[in-house]
Amino acid sequence: MTWRDLFQRQTLKRHPTKRDAFRVLKEKGVPVKSVIDVGVLHGTPDLMWGYPDVPHLLIEPVADFASIITSRYEAAGVPHQLILAAASDTKGELTLHLKKDEAADITHARETAPADASADAGTVKVTARPLDDMLADLTLPTPHLLKIDVDGAELQVLKGAEKALESCSIVCIETGVSNLFKRSVPLVSAGFGLFDIVDLCYYDDRLAQVDLIFIRKQLIADLGIELFKDGFDDTLWQSL
Repeated sequence: MTWRDLFQRQTLKRHPTKRDAFRVLKEKGVPVKSVIDVGVLHGTPDLMWGYPDVPHLLIEPVADFASIITSRYEAAGVPHQLILAAASDTKGELTLHLKKDEAADITHARETAPADASADAGTVKVTARPLDDMLADLTLPTPHLLKIDVDGAELQVLKGAEKALESCSIVCIETGVSNLFKRSVPLVSAGFGLFDIVDLCYYDDRLAQVDLIFIRKQLIADLGIELFKDGFDDTLWQSL
């Protein structure tokens, strides 16, 4: 077989998006009994679409987003519980900087001020709690899918989620290219392996941001989904 033959046989079935990754993970039998969504903003459609029948624990510190979050999840029929707090590594109070887009809607809330002063929509003080403390008060079925998107404080969330990680089958975490390795190390150390890199974002033609999807290494072995476990099969190869 020539490389031309192989190229002509390729049909891209997979797409580097969270939605498609969650579809594949479900098809491969990776169990998820609940979703923990840290940094909800206005909702996470990919998780609502991928796991509509399991309870979603929604963690969002900005109270102004509560009504739109609740209305969207109720309209979609997704079981959910909303906690208005920031997941962090300590208890206390945080000051978040709000960012607005061109339409003047609040689009982000983070601990650092936006670089563009015109996008600064002020600050808000919020309660901060470790994720492990939040879960201690709840009975949430396991294993969890944990998604973290908090615009810069992802490491603090992971530090406050050591027990939660023990009950996770999947972790999806947003990262920039400059801190990709820093955010990967705690997950690899906790027994996870990288499954996919999705939702690639470019700035000035350079890769700037991605979402990393990890699954527990033991599940990779238990489900028999190791790469090349039966040798290399060129019919399974796909490329963009």
